[in-house]
Amino acid sequence: MSPASRARRPAGGVDLAVVAVLVVVSVIGFGPAWGGTGYLVAALGALVLGLALAWWGARRHVGLLSMAAATIVAYLLVGGALALPSTTVSGVVPTLATLRGLLLGAVDSWKDLVTAATPLSAFPALRVVPFLATLVVSVLAGTLALRAARPAWALAPTGLLLVGVILLGSRDAATPVAQGTIFALAALGWTAWRIAQQRHVATSLASDGAAGGMSRALRRRQLSSAAAILVVAGVGAVAVAPVFAPATPRLALRDVVVPPL
Repeated sequence: MSPASRARRPAGGVDLAVVAVLVVVSVIGFGPAWGGTGYLVAALGALVLGLALAWWGARRHVGLLSMAAATIVAYLLVGGALALPSTTVSGVVPTLATLRGLLLGAVDSWKDLVTAATPLSAFPALRVVPFLATLVVSVLAGTLALRAARPAWALAPTGLLLVGVILLGSRDAATPVAQGTIFALAALGWTAWRIAQQRHVATSLASDGAAGGMSRALRRRQLSSAAAILVVAGVGAVAVAPVFAPATPRLALRDVVVPPL
């Protein structure tokens, strides 16, 4: 199935929905450091924007350089409204101050984030970090999910986002057991489903007539196996999560970096 055709089918919507779940589960980890949910407007807006770009790129067969350029343009046009609204006209139209804040923020906000005192909600300009991180990861993961020969590669950027949020956050975790369980179940279940789909397509192309019935039976067995794996993984994750949950606060970068950086 070509990327363009997959982007037009319900299966492509499932791919993007799973990516959305993985990204949301990751960015929730910013909550304790932020001292609230003020950053979620920027992060969720970037998620929608990034997945829309990934879908558009898959449907139009947009090349790598063009996708990168489109992402940069989207960051500069929409970033002000979502991350730096105080610098815009009427909270929407970017100004020179907006563009300057976004461009400098893409370089400086990361070090500012780990040296600023919590809660980070006291520093509105730092919303550039969750916005930019979520946008880039959403575009990458969505594009890989729709277009890569091995769609499991889409789990790499979302996994890096999860780890990055932990490192950039605070010692207090949000909901680590729930985050890890949901992330693992979504990743494993989606991967098993995509493998079953690919095998079914390959079997269908090689079969005809009576073999079609065998193909349908094989597909049912593959889907059943995927569901069984998902159930077993879920039960196991819930059972062992309390054992591996840290008894002491975790280590974050802000604990080892002495301001000023």
